[in-house]
Amino acid sequence: MRIPQPSLIHPERDAISWKQTLLIVLLLIFSIASRLHFDHQVTFDSFPINAMANSLVEKGYADWVLHPASLFGYYPFSYPSATYFFLGTFTSLLGILTDQAIIFMALGLAVLGIIGVFVLAREFGSFLFAFITALMFSVAPYFVLFTSWNASARIMLIVMYPLLMWLLIRSFCDPRRLWYASLAAVTIAFTSIVHRMFQFILIILFAYILTVGYFMLPTIWGWFQKTKIHALLIRRYSMFSLKVILDIGILIGVLVIAKILDLISRNRLLINLNRMQESWMTRIDSVPWESVPAWGFTAAIIISTLTLVVLIHLIRNEMSKKKLGFYKLLDHYTRRTVRLALDKPDFYLSLVLVMVIIYFFVGQFVGSASYTPSLTDYYESQFLAGRSPPIIFFNFVLNYMTTVNLLVLLVPLGLLLLIFKKHKSFPEMFLLIITIGFSQFLIDKNYVRSFIIPLLSIYISIVLVKAYNYFMHRERKLTAASWLGVLIIATIVSSNVIIHREFFFNEPSVVYNYDEITASSTYINGLDLNSSILVDDGMLASVIIYAQTGIPSTPFNVLEFGDLSKLKPIRRSNEEIKRMLLDGELKELWIIPDWITPGTYYWGRHGIFVYERSYTDPLVKKLMREYKEEYYIRDKYRKPTNFFISIEPIKNKIYDNPAISMWDLQRGR
Repeated sequence: MRIPQPSLIHPERDAISWKQTLLIVLLLIFSIASRLHFDHQVTFDSFPINAMANSLVEKGYADWVLHPASLFGYYPFSYPSATYFFLGTFTSLLGILTDQAIIFMALGLAVLGIIGVFVLAREFGSFLFAFITALMFSVAPYFVLFTSWNASARIMLIVMYPLLMWLLIRSFCDPRRLWYASLAAVTIAFTSIVHRMFQFILIILFAYILTVGYFMLPTIWGWFQKTKIHALLIRRYSMFSLKVILDIGILIGVLVIAKILDLISRNRLLINLNRMQESWMTRIDSVPWESVPAWGFTAAIIISTLTLVVLIHLIRNEMSKKKLGFYKLLDHYTRRTVRLALDKPDFYLSLVLVMVIIYFFVGQFVGSASYTPSLTDYYESQFLAGRSPPIIFFNFVLNYMTTVNLLVLLVPLGLLLLIFKKHKSFPEMFLLIITIGFSQFLIDKNYVRSFIIPLLSIYISIVLVKAYNYFMHRERKLTAASWLGVLIIATIVSSNVIIHREFFFNEPSVVYNYDEITASSTYINGLDLNSSILVDDGMLASVIIYAQTGIPSTPFNVLEFGDLSKLKPIRRSNEEIKRMLLDGELKELWIIPDWITPGTYYWGRHGIFVYERSYTDPLVKKLMREYKEEYYIRDKYRKPTNFFISIEPIKNKIYDNPAISMWDLQRGR
């Protein structure tokens, strides 16, 4: 048996000259300059992070940490806390406002992210390859937006994981592997308290284990050849190679029986069988059988019958030619298949990789993947709207183009070039297995599309550098340099159009009424309140006012004014935790029965309860007393709520501007 022995490090890695170092510095300067033109924070999540970091600086403690699990975001009223602590510490050390510290932190993350992607890409190829990868990553609209004047826990995680991948690669390929492995362990521990999206790191770790196993095959095979089991199997399979299939079948049977016994021991067998039956029946029922004409079924039966007859005829002819029995014939082709696979292991492994990725990718759209979020996010875009598969797929691709850049269209080609490359290095195989892991989650619009920007940048660079080298080898240096330069310039321009699409496409930004909200925040600061504020369900005004005044509103007033002694957390069952993991969204490991209204409390539930009801509702009044909600703010850009309609006749408006109105609810009518 011939086991492939690919290289650990890419052969094109070379030392970096001072000119190349200067190019990297210029890229970093360009990246910083392209992020300095934003007037203020422009993403929703940035304002709560700002407010919570302010709270940490002013109080000296984190009031949302009610349990050790709060640090990781797995306890009610909490999020992973690393970003808040980092920003709060950074603010205190610099002696500036949190709002200003966010700029420095964001720019620092931009620089660290670009360097991390460059260092990772160097494991795959030359300086040119690494530089283009870093450039593609640096101009990705999503990355630019969230590393401008914005605080984002998600971006901190995205910045960290390319460095983690690099450390894992070094821990296997470098003689100083213990040092790199230690740094990787510290990085993993840190990322676990940065964002719940840390769960995707598990895909990277699992891919690393598989890659290490693949590269250890020669060692494992050499050891196995010396065992008695190997000698026994050689004698067994030399007599009849079909016994390989028999042994595999027995192994699968043993595993199935073990799983059935496990389910029986936990009283889960019947539940799982019912779930499988419901799943398959749902898929069968979803097929529009009534739309298939009778002749369609007839044609399918005729074609299937003819195919079976032809297949039997071919097998009989082959048996008569070789004068072999049926089982001997199968044995002959089994040996031939195994021999072909061993002669060209890279090619057949590549075919398997392609089929697995296609299976997982397509499974997202047909409902067979383990993670199948709603497709409603792709029913409408700026260009197309509808529910047909072509429109959904178009909007899916468009979504990635606006997240990464226009050249994301090259990713499938880059993937194929890497898959069918002979003698893949350790980083290349590592990347491919990670890609398989993420291929079943790509449809996720909130997290995965942003998390894999560095990986997609690598695939884009594979195509660009491959094409560039193609022309260079044919002494077409001007052609190579020209088209590469044009593509890069077009990418930078298009990315800036996407980043500023509210200007180019006349779209309102997230903070379209920022100035008016800021003005209302200035007024509120002058009131010197010792209470919370009820804000319309838009939440935008709520988080901005909270960030600028420190005065919380629903849902942030729960921790400030709520009676925490009433909270009775209940640990989720292992089955619930497992289901959340399979759904790709593991949240709080505890739940809290609502201590005021029936049901289970979730972040902001009481605020929603108030918005949907009248000011005179007894429960509404109780909630307002509970959280000392003495003032009400109306965001005029939002649809009027039932609560607003009920208080509109009250003559106690104390502030008004084109976007915000404010009422003192304690004055009465």
